[in-house]
Amino acid sequence: MNFFILPNLISYNVSYKRYILFYFAIFISSFIISHPLKAQTPPRPEIDLNDFIEDLTQESDQTIDYSQLFDRLQDFLQNPIDLNKTDRDELASLFILNESQLNSFFQYRGKFGNLLSVYELQSIPEFDLNTIYRLLPFVNATDVGINVGGQNLFQRIAHEDNSWVMVRYQQLIEPQVGYETVISGQDTFVSKDPYQGDQFKLYSRVSISHTKDFSLGLVAEKDAGEAFAWNPDSSRYGMDYYSGHFQLYNKGKFKTIALGDYQLQFGQGLVMNTGFTMGKGAETITTARKPGSGIRPYSSVIEGGFLRGGAVTYSLLKFFDISAYYSWLNVDADIKTVKDSLNQEEAFISRFEEQGFHRTKNELLSRNTVITQTMGSHASYNAPSGLWQAGATWTRTNYMDSDSLKPVNFKKSPYPYNYFEFTGNTNEVFGADFTIIWRNFNFFGEAARSDSGGTGQIYGLIASLSKQVEFAYVYRNYSKDFHSIFGNPFAESSRPINEKGTYWGIKITPNKRWVWSCYFDIFDFPWLKYQIDGPSGGKEFLTKITYTPSKHNNVYFQFKYENKLNNTSDELAYLDYLSPAIKNSYRLHYNYKLPGSPENQISMASRIELNDYSRLFSVTTYGYMLVQDFNFEINRFTFGTRCALFDIPDFNNRIYSYEKNVLYAFSTPTVSGTGLRTYFLLRTRIIKNLDFWGRYALFSYRDRKIVGSGNELSAGNNRSEIILQLRYKF
Repeated sequence: MNFFILPNLISYNVSYKRYILFYFAIFISSFIISHPLKAQTPPRPEIDLNDFIEDLTQESDQTIDYSQLFDRLQDFLQNPIDLNKTDRDELASLFILNESQLNSFFQYRGKFGNLLSVYELQSIPEFDLNTIYRLLPFVNATDVGINVGGQNLFQRIAHEDNSWVMVRYQQLIEPQVGYETVISGQDTFVSKDPYQGDQFKLYSRVSISHTKDFSLGLVAEKDAGEAFAWNPDSSRYGMDYYSGHFQLYNKGKFKTIALGDYQLQFGQGLVMNTGFTMGKGAETITTARKPGSGIRPYSSVIEGGFLRGGAVTYSLLKFFDISAYYSWLNVDADIKTVKDSLNQEEAFISRFEEQGFHRTKNELLSRNTVITQTMGSHASYNAPSGLWQAGATWTRTNYMDSDSLKPVNFKKSPYPYNYFEFTGNTNEVFGADFTIIWRNFNFFGEAARSDSGGTGQIYGLIASLSKQVEFAYVYRNYSKDFHSIFGNPFAESSRPINEKGTYWGIKITPNKRWVWSCYFDIFDFPWLKYQIDGPSGGKEFLTKITYTPSKHNNVYFQFKYENKLNNTSDELAYLDYLSPAIKNSYRLHYNYKLPGSPENQISMASRIELNDYSRLFSVTTYGYMLVQDFNFEINRFTFGTRCALFDIPDFNNRIYSYEKNVLYAFSTPTVSGTGLRTYFLLRTRIIKNLDFWGRYALFSYRDRKIVGSGNELSAGNNRSEIILQLRYKF
């Protein structure tokens, strides 16, 4: 290693103290790397993004598509964050650094100037080796610029290393009722509305991107049961779903220019947040605040919840930005027709079909029946000190019939729980947000009002009380008539409506081996909800203790308590009434990696998961799952497998279990019943730049002779799936 760096340091005009700190960091780093000590900081270590995401989302109670988060992290791996140009929101979006560390980093950079190397992170107060090791895969301190060699945009796209094409084939193996008649014992099952296409699912994607320069992508998908069809009159062109985007960054005063499909994240997401955000989970601090990432490409296969059209972010002044967006998107919806008092027909939207399936004749009737037109803007001011920022968001959405282009009203079923729901053709929402940084405290919030007069508010803080203690607090209040179509802030429910709640989170790290974290959330629903015939509420508590004796192994114990009011039927009562439903979940998890070279790794994970569920006048039910994972990395081959035994007789005791899958595919199956869950995952490099993945997964039940229902029903006690995937890097 060359230690003659004094001329470079002089050219950077740094202080003598800075020179000593940096020289010392380089010396220590070279000593660490050349000696087998316990604490090592290797440059740009390899990382498994599946493991990284699972660590953030260990307590997921639903099936979630993590592809948007994976996209962002994968982009940072290919094009690391430049520590000398990054801002607070970008670094915070990694969910690695706490408030004290973020403050310390920007104070250090403001005092000493640009970092000369990632090794200099060791000189920053609050940065320990474990944090640096987690951060290194996503960052660098080498400014090579975005116009390398003076190339124009088309040349940069043509020569971009982060460019690839991927094709995936996926299919359930057992025949299902939706495709053919199924015979099970003495029973014969025939579909009344069979699937129109084949049983396999096909997915392809092309991506070319460079962080803070450009992003270009195209996604095409056909779900299982959907037919290949070429009918321009019905907007069908082979594959059932297409999504494409083209985005440019940092072009003069234009920070972002987006065409095609995109997503928006402003403020705390109360008015506009169509992107993926973390919710309550095992990470109790950093996920409490929503980092506003502005305009981002959309490349998911979820056929809804995004915008299609154009968006820009423009710097009017050095510290003042304004964003504007417009979207014209066809969506699936059920349109009903009724006659009014004058015997004239009136059409209205009864519900939106958000799953994106077009497999049967009935599902095809709802395809692209409504146009959602959305427009809006966001203005933000970032103080020169970087210690506070303020913003305002306005959005307007209206619905039109896709055939006649005439306005069409949205009207939910006239049940009592829908009394305050949005009704009409047009909805507008306006909100204001802020972030204030004072010492190691980060205060944030947003307030908004919709056309109906309903309001939404969310306020919170994240604080580093000391090097060992972090704290988070969030208060939210979303009125029963607050209507934010694209809102997705911190909440218990999936939408910001009819909810009040208070969240407390804490994390204590007494030393590098032990971490204790927990959260407590209490919430109320002032009005009725679906299948809850009265004002209700609940509370949740989660605690997790992690012990990491070495970098090769760790163990954690996690407990979660849920108490929510639900309808209860009683033969002695005239009406249903509300009573608490209580669920206790326990998890013990152990990870172990055998020491070895980077080319040959063996790791394993063991988990015991138990829970109990009880309701008034009902017998307490129990469920458990035992999981064993093995993962091998041998030269060009990566192999992973799982064997899980489960006994979960009641669906209320169901367990959502995160599993490894092929690249850009995520599996969090719902586990219930009694049986075995297993999968085998293989990855290998066939030739240079060509990677192959294969996955076989199986549910083998012991408590049933048929699996599934409706068109998804199959005979026997097995449900198995195969996935084959190829990716070629240009």
